[in-house]
This record gives sequence, C-alpha cells and structure tokens, in this order.
Amino acid sequence: MQINSQASQLHSQGAAVLPSQHAVSSISTAGESRTQKQPESPENEIQGVDRSATGAKVKTDQVPAKPQDIKNPIDDPSSAEYAQIKELAARDREVRAHEQAHLGAAGQYATGGASFSFQSGPDGQHYAVGGEVGIDVSAIADDPEATIAKMQVIQRAASAPAEPSGQDMRVAANAAQVAAAARAELASAAFEESQVATEEAASQQAPEETPAPLSSNAKTATQSYHDQQQSADQQQTPELFRSAA
Repeated sequence: MQINSQASQLHSQGAAVLPSQHAVSSISTAGESRTQKQPESPENEIQGVDRSATGAKVKTDQVPAKPQDIKNPIDDPSSAEYAQIKELAARDREVRAHEQAHLGAAGQYATGGASFSFQSGPDGQHYAVGGEVGIDVSAIADDPEATIAKMQVIQRAASAPAEPSGQDMRVAANAAQVAAAARAELASAAFEESQVATEEAASQQAPEETPAPLSSNAKTATQSYHDQQQSADQQQTPELFRSAA
C-alpha cells in the first residue's frame, strides 16, 4: 500500500515513475481478474458456431425423405396391365403377319386389302386381334384349265400363314372342289374328243352307226363343273380368309 501511495504522489508531482515490480504485479492481478470476466475467445466463438451448424445439420437429417414416385402400371413388369399389353402386342403382330401372308400368296385373286378388328389396351393403344382378306374362288367360265390354275393359287394362299385358321381351311377345301370339277370337265371333254375321233375313223370304214352315249361318270363330271360355274355367277360375295380368334 505504501508503494502505491508513493507512486501516486510522484505521479501527481509530474515525475515519470516506472511502476515497481509490485505495482506491475498488482496491475497484472487486476488484469487477470478482468480477463476471467471477458467473453470467450474468438476461437471459442468459432467453435460455438460450428456446434450450432452441427446442430442445424442434425435437424436437417431429421426431415422425412420425399416418397418415391409411384410407377405407372403399364411400365411395371410385375403388373397385370403390363402383361396384358405384351399379350395384345404379340397378338397384333401375329394377326397382321397372318393376313399379309394371305395377301402375298393370293395376288390378283384377293378382292381387297386386309381388314382388322381392334381391342384397346390399358395404354390406350388399339391392337389388332382379328382380321380377314376377301378372296375370289369362282370358276373361270368355259376355261377349266384356267380354273384349275386359279384354284391352286387359292389353296396356296389359304395355307400360307404359319397357322391357318378353320375358315382358311374351309376356303382351301372349297377351292379343291372347284378344281376337281374343272378336272372332271377336262376329262369329259377329252373323252368326247376321243369318241368323235373314233366315230370319224369308223365312219370311213363302215356304215354310219349311232354314236355311243357318254358314260355316266363323264356326264356327272360335266354337270358338276357347270354347276360350279352357275353357283359362282349367282353368288358374287367372295370367300374370306380369316385369322383364328
């Protein structure tokens, strides 16, 4: 206390007095007291900010995640809609290929292009599930050979698809009947020519005789062919190649 008093007196007298070791000690002690009351150091403040940021991050992690987008059933391989679309698409390809096979083989005897029946899928698209192609199966008038050739084309067209339908086979059977009648007509005509030739040869060597009548088989074949022609003239609606349902 004396030293401090002496220093105060000297200071009041204007003398430059260095503080003694005790004075410095006293000042330091006071400074230490003040230091203890000062706020945390900048380093501690930064650490506090970091702790605050860490806390904010924890809160962010606690926010519930957004639910995943729900898949469209038509894009989900495990859905019934997806399976139905696949089935319809396969049927569409099958039907179109079936009718195209008929058209390609029938050529000029097809009465038009293919027509289709459609079904809507879960995706809103229209898929062909049935089809048909018109075909002319009429006999060619007064030309059995041309008729036979035509019926052969129709039979090939009927069996052109990988799996001909029941209707396709009926068309083929009809064409086979027309062709058979035309062959019978040719046979009958050949028989008549043979008979005429024989009669002419006999007439030159013997008295004129009454020619032998046509055999019953020849008459039946000729009548069958003419019936086919009349039926074709009366029924203008063509037969149809049709995809199996």
